[in-house]
Amino acid sequence: MIRRIHAIRFGALIVGLTVILAMCFTVPTFADTTPTAVNAGTTVSAAAGSTSAPSQYTVQNSTYSAATTFKIKAAHTGLLAVYSTDVGGATVTLYSSSGKKISRDLYLAPFTSTTAAEYQKKSYFCVKAGKTYNVKLSNVSCSGGANSYTVSFINKTFKNSSGSSKSKAKTIKRNKTYYAVLPAGSKSSGWMKVRVKKGTFKVYAQGLVDNYIYVHTSSSGGAILGNMDIGLYPSYNDNGKSYGMKYKFNRSATLYLKVYRQAKPASGVVAIKVKQK
Repeated sequence: MIRRIHAIRFGALIVGLTVILAMCFTVPTFADTTPTAVNAGTTVSAAAGSTSAPSQYTVQNSTYSAATTFKIKAAHTGLLAVYSTDVGGATVTLYSSSGKKISRDLYLAPFTSTTAAEYQKKSYFCVKAGKTYNVKLSNVSCSGGANSYTVSFINKTFKNSSGSSKSKAKTIKRNKTYYAVLPAGSKSSGWMKVRVKKGTFKVYAQGLVDNYIYVHTSSSGGAILGNMDIGLYPSYNDNGKSYGMKYKFNRSATLYLKVYRQAKPASGVVAIKVKQK
């Protein structure tokens, strides 16, 4: 969960925190809509869907296991969620419009499964409004001997409250939730800064990611030596928990928060909250 625990120059104490904190992420289950029928093994122009009306497709014919590609133009900057009610299992991969692979291969289990881990029931990618992406489903098996499967898409917007570098770090306030948006196909990091008072404060992070993304903390008042980073992993998706650190500074300082991709390719939306009375 949390790595590299060391001493702080100010004599501050760091401890790992794992709490259930309702910070940000809710994705609805299903909508009562009629899926559009498409043929397996083809490239399909698909809608991005929304939180209130996911776009749904039934992939059918005798070769349903063949790789099927959904060409989607993102309506919002934020998350693109992919899920299915009745695959037995599948591999989901995100590509750019030119065909460049911009995510790792993710395993997708049925949304209704009682045995699969929660993070395997939906695949999350971070996308930019107006850009076109290709979502490929391959290695598909179907549940209960069915000869077709459904796949659904949700595109949910999140406001990016981070800058692309330390010099462009965006100022945030304590005790409020902000988002760092790291789109697929990019190598950028997300930077925020916040003024903290003398005493104890906590930094929390929560994310929906397709690969490992970390939060690194530093301070204008002196280096946080060997500072541990908060790790956000795909296996944490949808578990309702936030991960964090606790500090005790002996004077006020500006805290810098860098949200970065530890592994490539990687994308996701990360919620950040700095708590201090």
